[in-house]
Amino acid sequence: MMFDQNTLRAVTMGLAGLALSVGCDQQQRTVKDEAVGTAESEITNVAHTEVERQSIGNCWLYAQASWVESMHLSYVTANAGGGEGEGNNTCAHNLCTEGEALPSDCSSCATSVCEADPYCCEQSWDQYCVALTEEVCDANACNEADPATPPTPVEELDVSQSYWTYWHWFDQVTGFMRDDEISTGGNQWKSHSIVRDRGVMAEKDFVPEDVSSEMSNRQSAAKNKINTALKSGELKTSEARRDGKLVRKVFDEAWGLSDEVRQQMDKVFGEDGEGTLRHGGSIEGTNIIDPATLPVRYTAWNGEHAEVKDTTLLEAVRAWNTVHYPRVQADRRAFLQRIQRALHDGQPVVITWDVEFNAMENGDNPRRGSFNLKTLQEAGKPRRQGGHKTVLADYAAQTEEFGLLEAGVTLDPNNPDDAARLEAALLPSTKITLLRTKNSWGALRPDRAFAKDYPGYHDLWMDYLDGPIKFCPRVDTPTNDNCHGESIPLNSVMLPPGY
Repeated sequence: MMFDQNTLRAVTMGLAGLALSVGCDQQQRTVKDEAVGTAESEITNVAHTEVERQSIGNCWLYAQASWVESMHLSYVTANAGGGEGEGNNTCAHNLCTEGEALPSDCSSCATSVCEADPYCCEQSWDQYCVALTEEVCDANACNEADPATPPTPVEELDVSQSYWTYWHWFDQVTGFMRDDEISTGGNQWKSHSIVRDRGVMAEKDFVPEDVSSEMSNRQSAAKNKINTALKSGELKTSEARRDGKLVRKVFDEAWGLSDEVRQQMDKVFGEDGEGTLRHGGSIEGTNIIDPATLPVRYTAWNGEHAEVKDTTLLEAVRAWNTVHYPRVQADRRAFLQRIQRALHDGQPVVITWDVEFNAMENGDNPRRGSFNLKTLQEAGKPRRQGGHKTVLADYAAQTEEFGLLEAGVTLDPNNPDDAARLEAALLPSTKITLLRTKNSWGALRPDRAFAKDYPGYHDLWMDYLDGPIKFCPRVDTPTNDNCHGESIPLNSVMLPPGY
């Protein structure tokens, strides 16, 4: 779905409330695909970065990374400079010369011409378009130089989930840990806390090998080494676990960190890891990024319209809000409208939901790549389950006036018919049929069916999200006889302020 000032793709699609950890059960299998995966075509104008693949149960940190990367990408894209000449003019030919049809957003003059006569951007830039250029644009329109060189490509921030995972485990071990195994699950409150205390590092600066692989092999290896140290090695006693310097030493070796990275972390947080950015830690001379200086862009809703905010990650952490899915059916439409408005404005809405793998359709049918109730009913029994956190990208809507608004169909708000469809999508009578989510299971896995044409993305049908379904994530081999819990799989979303 495209939702911006010029083109919208059709709608197809309190932090304390997150006290329960997300287990991120992904039913891990060994699959030899490590190439970086990307969606074959853009889904929405939510500025999504490449799909990555978790190797352990830390989906909540992958969702946090996608959220941060999206807001940062929105900022750098909006603030990227164009070439010389007419600002961001990227038109293929001079507007006072006949030629091929031009995109309406290739220059401000082209936008004005195409608003007056859409033919110029849909069919051909003919003599009438040239005449319109002279009429609706300024006097210098025909004297402008050839189109400017394209804007310099923006540099995306590739956040290191491994860096945050390191500190999540460090806090566990030094926090009077009683178990002898690391827990990989977490929640939104914890991910925000790690950002505030430890900041951000890019993958290339923490574990460089993560940059060239869709999945981090270092995370799983580090987890195994640390668990061994907890069970029978240097960290088996409570006294050893309270020794931050020793824990850092074991962790640095388990993660295989370079001397340079170790020294940078020592400088900011101390050899014992006790320092934090919230308590005087200085990032000067290191590759650690302070959230108070990392620029991001998101929108805030003031009750009437969205206001674009160019601010910092620290402010976003403070401003975004977690909202729980209503248990009362009558309240759910208003909840979904809030999600729609945020997606319309290009916001990376974070969603927490429950996974039941027998609900995931792998067959060659219209449900392929989705979690839906029919597939679960056909399976006839539960399978491996767990909590999950991802970032939304799209949705599908059934309207009374226009029928189903599907994924991948472009709507232009400047077109009256399309604008009417967009308004209909938000009506109380409209029914959302599915939410499309950017997942953290990789884009090239043969054991995962993805939404058609969108590798790495899954469709969550509302009949599944509304449940209820049998749910017993702590049962290793669930059956109809031993699975007694129940869940409404859609748990909560994190929304920008005001939505």
